[in-house]
Amino acid sequence: MENCTSPTPGLLPAVSDTSMQRQSRSPLGVLCVTVLLVLSSLLLSCARRRTMTREELRSELTSAISIAGATEMSIDFVGRKQSTHNFAVGQFTYLSIQLNDTAKELGKSSTEAELAQTVKHGRTQVDALSSELSAVVHEIGSPDALLGSKKRVDAIRAELEQAKTSL
Repeated sequence: MENCTSPTPGLLPAVSDTSMQRQSRSPLGVLCVTVLLVLSSLLLSCARRRTMTREELRSELTSAISIAGATEMSIDFVGRKQSTHNFAVGQFTYLSIQLNDTAKELGKSSTEAELAQTVKHGRTQVDALSSELSAVVHEIGSPDALLGSKKRVDAIRAELEQAKTSL
């Protein structure tokens, strides 16, 4: 045991210094290590979910209620022919984008056990509102279809308000 750091000759295959350098500097090897490090950091950051507070939930529900109200007003304008087709499409698209942000917030955060049911119900209503916003773009020329959408959006808004008041 006097020379533990060097291997006994003949037990390990001889490897030239140049082949070791080539293997350790391989672009593919560096890429693989980099990808593994990036994926590991992403997984670690995603594993730590933020807990949504009661106030944050109330704020997200308020945003969804506001978007529902704006959707109803926009449907009224379109129904009374007070906006151009392009403006209406742009308005409904903008509202969809805003609603998508609210949906992401409701979906990515964990909540206290007592709020879980409210979050689930709110997310269901936000998803229903998102479907209505998608459909209303195709109903711009049909007053009857717009009236049906407005009634459904009004019901969704009422459900969101009820969820907010339960907090």
